[in-house]
Amino acid sequence: MKALETEEYKRQLDMLDEEWRIHEKLEKLTPERQAQKEYAYAKLEARNALGWDEGDIVAGLIYRWLTERNPYHIDLAVMYCHQHGLMPPPVLWRYMGEVATKRFNGEAPAGTPAKITKEQTKTNAMILMANLIFYGDTIEAAASKAAAYYVRHKASTLQKEYVKRWRKPYKRSSLHPDELKKAAATLGMEVDLRDVPIPPANLEEEHFQRWREQGFIPDEWREQWCQLREQLPEADPDLKGERR
Repeated sequence: MKALETEEYKRQLDMLDEEWRIHEKLEKLTPERQAQKEYAYAKLEARNALGWDEGDIVAGLIYRWLTERNPYHIDLAVMYCHQHGLMPPPVLWRYMGEVATKRFNGEAPAGTPAKITKEQTKTNAMILMANLIFYGDTIEAAASKAAAYYVRHKASTLQKEYVKRWRKPYKRSSLHPDELKKAAATLGMEVDLRDVPIPPANLEEEHFQRWREQGFIPDEWREQWCQLREQLPEADPDLKGERR
């Protein structure tokens, strides 16, 4: 994939390598931390290969496979790429092979697709809400429009879920750049941390940071989202629910 051969991607990958090299010197990686590490690399690759929103969806499904061990998460990631005409990035191919091997050998963990499909619809609604909020909608208006578009959920439910998922402070999985530099100096490591970004406080802030980066999002995408915000209707009263 050409997107994974650019100097910018290689620069971001080098920064991630440096960051995790320090983490591994500071601590022995638990299974949870190992999953966070694999997710960080999957997210970087998927975002560069597929685009921001699409990459987040695929990387999120990979992370859920890593933490929940339900193989249908990988199936859904493959389906998502197929339905949207996307070539699965190499990282997804690797996990597809892992799941296929386990199934062939009779070692695949048990799982069902029903709950995953429902959860993924909600995740897609959250991304729609985040983009609408970034372009000027209130959380109430964004939830109402997402409820109208994804008719399985009430606006009040989506609003509460958005606050819970997207505005909840991150569990620190990475150090602040100043902490990384201090740790590297303590360990006697020579690393280049000049461009390591400050970790966002929550998922919403991380999403918004990327939208603000000049040059990453084409201007036409920005224009389309502004138009979409104006054009999407809000939900009918029976889909709004009670908001507290």
